[in-house]
Amino acid sequence: MPAAATACLNCDTPVTGPFCTACGQDHVQAESLAAGVTFFDVLDSVVQVNGALARAALDLVSRPGVLTADFLAGRRARRPPPAKLYLVVNFVFFVVVQWFDPVPAGMIAGMVGRSTYAAAEHASGLPAALFAASVEQRMGDALPTFLVLFVPAIAVALRVLLPNRPQGVVGHAVFGFHLMAFLLLVLLPGTLFAGPVGDALIAAALYAALPLWTAIALRRTYGGSLTWTLLRTSVLWLGIVLLLAAYLFAVAAYSVRV
Repeated sequence: MPAAATACLNCDTPVTGPFCTACGQDHVQAESLAAGVTFFDVLDSVVQVNGALARAALDLVSRPGVLTADFLAGRRARRPPPAKLYLVVNFVFFVVVQWFDPVPAGMIAGMVGRSTYAAAEHASGLPAALFAASVEQRMGDALPTFLVLFVPAIAVALRVLLPNRPQGVVGHAVFGFHLMAFLLLVLLPGTLFAGPVGDALIAAALYAALPLWTAIALRRTYGGSLTWTLLRTSVLWLGIVLLLAAYLFAVAAYSVRV
């Protein structure tokens, strides 16, 4: 670092080391911003961000409740924000669903009822294959509304189940972000396989992995007795499954509208 440079180029604060103590910017001289240096700085930043997200995703799956407990305890610098982690997982999940295993028209017909699907197909006046393609496209476009529905519902449910906790709805939303990110991650393998294998993986995610993770995460985040933890887990898990079923039915019904 040239001796003549004594102020941060971003905020003009006097600097004595490689980073500014006021804004945190690294102390690089304007003449040092060659294309090669800039490229590798950007690459390093991307790798660090992706590495943090990957580590958080691993902890999310293997250590239920750790991310939420750390965030609520104020240990936030070491972890990506809950909403950011959820959005990234959500994006990856729906890209995989659309690319590898779009929801087929036959499954949508099963959700809304064969007669309802047939009536909508007839009313559309489209050939069967074209109507099926349009239904699948609408279903795929509507599924990301998942983003704005489940986390607030979980936060409100936790506020009811844990009325004396100081976190409030916003604090409980952190748990909601992590729970839904976990659910999408464990549902992801089921989207890669069609038929009985995929169905079995999805069933295992919903009826085994989800309640087990929820119980451990609730105990680790909020404490309490095992009995109360299991009771809250049962209520929360059942609510998520029922809400998911209602949500999928509503999205399927929207997809076959004429």
